[in-house]
Amino acid sequence: MSQDDQVPSINTTPEPPEMNTTTAVNHRHKYSSLLASDHRDFLLSPTGAKIKISDLEDKTVGIYFSANWYPQCQTFTQLLIQVYNQIQAQKKSNFEIIFVSSDEDLDAFNNFYQSHMPWLAVPFSDLETKRALNKRFDIEGIPCLIILQPDDDDNDDESVLRDGVELIYRYGAEAHPFTNERLDELSRQEKEKHERQTLLNLLTDDNDDRDFVLAHSTSKEVLVSSLMGKTIGLYFSAQWCFPSHKFTPKLISIYQKIKQNITQQELNEEQEDFEIIYVSSDHNELEFNSSFSVMPWLALPFGDSTSKKLTKYFDIRGIPSLIILGPDGKTVTKNGRSLINLYEEEAYPFTEARVELLEKQMDEDAKNLPSVEIHSGHHHELVLVSQGNGGGPFICCDCDEQGSGWAYQCIECGYEVHTKCVRPVVMVSSGSRFFNQSYLNMEFPHKNVRQHRKVSPEVYTQRFPATGGHERERGAIVAIAVGSALILALLLLILLLCLRKKRNQQSKQAPKPPVQTPAAGARAVTEAGTSSSKDDITGASAEGERNKLVFFEGGIYSFDLEDLLRASAEVFGEGERGDVV
Repeated sequence: MSQDDQVPSINTTPEPPEMNTTTAVNHRHKYSSLLASDHRDFLLSPTGAKIKISDLEDKTVGIYFSANWYPQCQTFTQLLIQVYNQIQAQKKSNFEIIFVSSDEDLDAFNNFYQSHMPWLAVPFSDLETKRALNKRFDIEGIPCLIILQPDDDDNDDESVLRDGVELIYRYGAEAHPFTNERLDELSRQEKEKHERQTLLNLLTDDNDDRDFVLAHSTSKEVLVSSLMGKTIGLYFSAQWCFPSHKFTPKLISIYQKIKQNITQQELNEEQEDFEIIYVSSDHNELEFNSSFSVMPWLALPFGDSTSKKLTKYFDIRGIPSLIILGPDGKTVTKNGRSLINLYEEEAYPFTEARVELLEKQMDEDAKNLPSVEIHSGHHHELVLVSQGNGGGPFICCDCDEQGSGWAYQCIECGYEVHTKCVRPVVMVSSGSRFFNQSYLNMEFPHKNVRQHRKVSPEVYTQRFPATGGHERERGAIVAIAVGSALILALLLLILLLCLRKKRNQQSKQAPKPPVQTPAAGARAVTEAGTSSSKDDITGASAEGERNKLVFFEGGIYSFDLEDLLRASAEVFGEGERGDVV
């Protein structure tokens, strides 16, 4: 049988449906389409080895967008390294992280990646892939951790887990394998914990026998059970934290005022009490002792495992932070720091009902506030805004503390301050131009600004132009100073000229020493022989006098242009010896 007569073989294995084949191919090449380029099919390891992207196809992958220059990235990277190592230590670990750098240059990338990170990375030089990943996942800030599952459709955005950073902060390694089922289970467990939450199970540890917190009293210890029934503030702070240095003195003052108000109230069985417990993030015991020594409240012992447990339990992202617990041990609010800044001692006992009452009172007080203010710490005018009309949660640019509700905001550049932090500009009258009343009329294009500032606080939507009044004032002061200096120099020059002119005239009028008279014949011959020359010299002198430019002619201290030039040469040091010849 010839080759042409051979019967072709028939594949008896049924072919999968076309859609299933396409899906399988997509799953098999999912990470390659995201992470590879036309000239690269590998990723880098910390040792410099090239790892094939195809080796990741059956793994859960976290794409980590970060940079060395951002402090929050440095902080989160340290936590992520711990979580990554814990996950890798598990028997059935199927998780990998890919670093996508936003570092400034290759040296910064190498230092940040090779010195710290144990996972893989997109090469720093592959800008095209990094741009494509940022665009694909719409990255708006760093650090950002995108979690991808191997079986999810690459084109399905709902399957992409975008809050990997929050999950790591909240659950750590327990979040692995980051599936919806696992996250739902963790959320249910967290809810049950909060429902069973008491002061005892928060502040004590079943693994040790500690049932107390530290105090400044003689006994140095206070039983946790004795704090039940009180409103408790858990103060997360540290000696190395600069914002804590600013907030702690304020909290001490508010704490003492609250305690004083409580003692002044009539005591009864339902009377509540207030206490704060310091939860330290200090690096060592020396820092802890330094911080706790100035605090009038209680503290967890340094290095106690409960501190880390509480930090994780309440999802503390930054310090200082103040968590308020009610008399029943349940969480009242996580925004204790903000409430202290807004309402001070009036915030106690920090309940929703109390905050609602204070917000209504603030709304009433805002009706008496000017709609526009000039703050001495800013060069634009500030407009009064509320949370429902252009405002919202913010960080005060004057005191660097949190705020919400009513605030003064710069429409030009977003500068925002608490209403209580506004320091009005104090204008000092200079005789002819700058007065308090005229300053307002000068700064704004409104004809009746003062009446406008007294009306009910309607928020302006118009953007007022910056007129630069302060800059004009500074320019005028500089011009006056320069002009005064020039006038003073000119007067000094004239004074020097006058003094020298007077000295020259006095030297000419001084009596000459007697000269021996020669013989009469000789005198006659001399006078006869020099008469013509004397007439010539006199004529030349008269002609020169007529051509001179004379200042203050007819006065006692008159001088000509030549005198002025000679005196100028003396003043500026251009003469040979500084003398007039």
